[in-house]
Amino acid sequence: MPTVVGPVARRVTFDEALKDIYPVVRNAVKKTLGTTHNDVDDITQDVMELMVRIFDTPIYARIENPKAFFYTAARNRAISSIRQTIDARAKWETYVANAKHPVMVIDLDFENIPSLFRQLYHYRIPTLMQPRRWMIFEYRYAYGLSTKKIAEIIGRSDDVVRFQLSLASGEVISAMRRILHP
Repeated sequence: MPTVVGPVARRVTFDEALKDIYPVVRNAVKKTLGTTHNDVDDITQDVMELMVRIFDTPIYARIENPKAFFYTAARNRAISSIRQTIDARAKWETYVANAKHPVMVIDLDFENIPSLFRQLYHYRIPTLMQPRRWMIFEYRYAYGLSTKKIAEIIGRSDDVVRFQLSLASGEVISAMRRILHP
């Protein structure tokens, strides 16, 4: 295992650093997003990947307090995720308001939802997926938007939208298989 000299001049292995920092990062993300948020694991993983990338470099050795550094990094990453979600929702509302053709809006009474989506909501499939992935899936198949329009709304590339759609479709299919054929 690679080691670095910590601020107290003792050698720290990667495993020791991981055991110290992971709970701090996860706690920071949970405090910022809430304990039930679907993106807690993803954001925690993003920050831990940062640690993996810089662990063997002199950058990590210069960090005086790794716990505080990664706590702040996790909090900032979680806040950034919240801002992206808010921006995507605002763009969607602007798109609906300025649309030249009517856009189907899904009501909670399920009157306007296609039968597939009625079943997905009945089996609580949206709660099993990441919110952004479900949002992309819903925009495409419930609202009928093109991948280019979805990419424009959420501020990502068309390739990312297509990739997320393929992942979402696979998740929906596997979830329905588990539910219907236990």
